[in-house]
Order: sequence, then C-alpha cells, then structure tokens
Amino acid sequence: MQGTPSRRRVLAAGTLGVLTTLSGCIAIGSDATTTVTETYDPDGLDSISLTTTNGALSVEGHRDEPIDVRGHKTAPTEGALESVTLTASRDDGRLELEADPENTPFLFSSDPKLDLEVTAPSTTRIARAETVSGPITVRNATGTLHAETTNGRIDLTNIEGAVVADSTNGTVHITEVDGTITAETTNGDVAVTLGDGDGDLHVETTNGAVDVRAPPSLDATVSVTTTNGDVSIEGFDDSGVTTDGSTDLTLGEGTRRVRISTTNGDVEVRGDGSP
Repeated sequence: MQGTPSRRRVLAAGTLGVLTTLSGCIAIGSDATTTVTETYDPDGLDSISLTTTNGALSVEGHRDEPIDVRGHKTAPTEGALESVTLTASRDDGRLELEADPENTPFLFSSDPKLDLEVTAPSTTRIARAETVSGPITVRNATGTLHAETTNGRIDLTNIEGAVVADSTNGTVHITEVDGTITAETTNGDVAVTLGDGDGDLHVETTNGAVDVRAPPSLDATVSVTTTNGDVSIEGFDDSGVTTDGSTDLTLGEGTRRVRISTTNGDVEVRGDGSP
C-alpha cells in the first residue's frame, strides 16, 4: 500500500553557510533484519492472494497442511524494521496476505522490504502474486494464477491451470503449465515450455528474445511477429521455417493457438529433442 512519505529537514553546513533541505531519512551502515513466521488454517479457503510493494514472493505447493508463511524483513534501521508489517484477512474463501513497508525514502541505503516465502496445500489456488520490486516464483499450484511485478523475474512451474505472467523489467520463465499461458514483459526475455495439453500461448515483449519448446507433435496455428529479429520454427514433424521477419505456420491440425510478438529480439519455436 502507498502512504505519504514522512519528511525531515536536515541542516547541511557548508563553506557558504547554505541550508539544504533533504526529503527522507539518512541511514548509514548495515541493514537490520529479522524473520517472522505465521501459520494459517486452510479450512474454508479455496485461494490465496499475495501482495507486497518491495520484496520477493515465493510460493511452493505441497500435500500437507497448514499454510506456512515466512517473512524476511530488511530495513536500514531497527525503527524502520518495526514499521514493516504483514497483514492477513479472510474474505469469501480467500486468504489475502499483504506486506506493508512504511513508505519512507532512505538516503544512502535501501528501502525497507519484506520477502515472503509461502508453502500451501497444492489444492489451494494461488489466485494472485503481486509485487512492485522483486522476483516471483510459484511452483506446484492449482487453478488460474496471475503473477505481476514491475521490476523482477517471474518463474512459474507445474501449474494446473491457466497463468498470466506480467513483468515490465524482467524475464519470464514458464514450464509445465497445462492451461492457457499469457506472458508479457517490456524489457526481458521470455522462455516457455509447452506440454501436451490444449492451452493456447500468447507472448508479448518489446525488448527481448522469445524461446518456446513444445512436443514435436504440437497441433497449433503459429503466428510470430518481430520487427528486428530472426524467426526459427523447427523440429515439428517435417514442418518448419526460418526467416528474418514475421511468419504464420500451421502445425498438425492447428488446434491450439500460439501467438508471439516482439519488437527487438529473435524468436525460436522448437520441438523437444531438436538441436
């Protein structure tokens, strides 16, 4: 959550006696750190939502109960460390976890952050994982997932459902997803491994390469658009194309849709086992 930054005036002495006003706090030295743990009963819950402003999000599905949360706090001062909070609420079958660092800029040091590590029953859907600055990792989850970060990498593995991965500055890596995949980033590469399911693939990046691996028997209509880059589609039952521009190709019966778009970057779509 965004708050109003506190402001303090600092008097800087100089040879000309100039008064300089600085916004924020000055912190010099080692950061303060601590770890908090919380446990939540999954009874009555069908989904979890995770939100933080500054910090990494990591979620691991497992077969056991309950929901375990570890929060790793980091701040320039002990006082700032106390201001980093983790709040939890239940609403209509959803557990919402929100990390809220005090929005105070620090000079000569990093801002407070809270990295979250969550383990939850694999049957409990991770509905949303969102941060502004930090990577997102989700493994072994069920149901539709939306992962979003402004500055950070997104890694999604073994998701039984559709996924949406959205980053502005960071790479996106997705594998073992049996639903439709939507992956978008402005500055970063995208790597996707498709399975034998029937989900579609939509990839869009402005500055970055796209690498897609799929079964050689893939049935899909493939449409690739790139402005500055090469396109290679190979390893699919005697069908393939290599070009320095955009292309469209039907693989097999064309039952799935694969749509890839990048402005500056190469695109490779390859069948598993091809060099």
